[in-house]
Amino acid sequence: MRRISGRTCLPDRPRRLVVLVVGLGTLAVPTIAGAEATTDRTPSVQGMHWVGAWEGSPESGGPVGRDQTYRLFVHTSIGGSSLRLRFSNSYGTEPVRLRDVTVAMPVGPPGPGIKPATLRRVRFPGGSAVTIPVGANRYSQPVRFDVPGDAWLAVSFYAPGAYSTTTWHKQAWGANWQTPAGAGDHAADPGGGALAVPTTSWTYLSGVDVEAPMTTSTVVALGDSITDCCMSVPGANGRWPDLLDRRIAAQPGAQRLSVIDAGISGNNVSDNRNGNATQGEAGDVRDVRDVFDEPNVSTVIVFEGVNDIGTRVHAAGIEAAYRRILEGAHRRGIRVLISTLTPTFAALASGPTYTTNAGTRDQVNRWIEVHRRLFDGVLHFGTVVADPVLPNTWNPLYTIGDQLHPNPFGLQAMADSVPLRLLRG
Repeated sequence: MRRISGRTCLPDRPRRLVVLVVGLGTLAVPTIAGAEATTDRTPSVQGMHWVGAWEGSPESGGPVGRDQTYRLFVHTSIGGSSLRLRFSNSYGTEPVRLRDVTVAMPVGPPGPGIKPATLRRVRFPGGSAVTIPVGANRYSQPVRFDVPGDAWLAVSFYAPGAYSTTTWHKQAWGANWQTPAGAGDHAADPGGGALAVPTTSWTYLSGVDVEAPMTTSTVVALGDSITDCCMSVPGANGRWPDLLDRRIAAQPGAQRLSVIDAGISGNNVSDNRNGNATQGEAGDVRDVRDVFDEPNVSTVIVFEGVNDIGTRVHAAGIEAAYRRILEGAHRRGIRVLISTLTPTFAALASGPTYTTNAGTRDQVNRWIEVHRRLFDGVLHFGTVVADPVLPNTWNPLYTIGDQLHPNPFGLQAMADSVPLRLLRG
């Protein structure tokens, strides 16, 4: 066992590869919640193994829940003939019980309807229901299901009882559905008429894995809002990790990489922003759950640190966080790609500290270049989106106008700038 800030962490997991993505975050935070996960992780087909097809990194601060059904739409990066689901109660204050979990192909989105012929029941080691302890994750048993890649999947479930807070991923950047409080179990309803309450969050569901050939591995993008959502078109799955995944899928060759998104809006890399986890625990703590515990990770892309600049973290604190993530990944055999930070000099609308602390960004980027041999590759998002005349500011073609977040053209430029050879090792 090891300890961080006086709290016990789980032992290191088996070796894997990780790619590190740094974006918008000093470490004095508790151990990441929800590291425990109970399941038989053995694939059901010989010669296959599990890879991540989708991830929604858990956050605290979800709304009160009471006797409700949820229908969540997730977009897969890669397909397979079997899947398993992961649910999280990382930040709950009481055990949560889920039952009547189903998967199906949706009619939409945006509507809540599903195709009845595709509906499959999901089971857990104890039956059709599962109780998730406080601070824990739980996997389903494998489900035979023809999962398409680069496509929508509908996951429905009923949460009986009342919960004072829910674990969620706040910004799904697309439509999901739930029933009003007290409406009961409608998880298998094909039309979704009772699921009349739209939500832009993923509640409890934190991962979807598929069985894939042994030549396939998972790439995880660890970051903040630039990675999580902003500012792709809602429902279009135009985040830069989505676009990178499509680039990879279009390449010939036997080896396939699945890119999943572990971004959290507002997240810091080196401390809990505002002293809490409503914007995710620090990247150098949540990496255990959100990166290393993903199945068969080969690379992690770290693009995080912009929010640290906005919260007055010194360059040394950001750099120390990078080292901690790097060391944890390399101990597990995971490769780490790190990106330079994007401009903050003119981001006054997002807070004065982004401008007054902009010199920290230059210090961090110089440190990355000087220590580039520590990493398995360096990406240059900071240069890609910069104004060629005023390199401390964003290219106006690539920003939504706040000088902090990319528009769809900026997201595409970032995805296109990643050398695919770095991902393949």
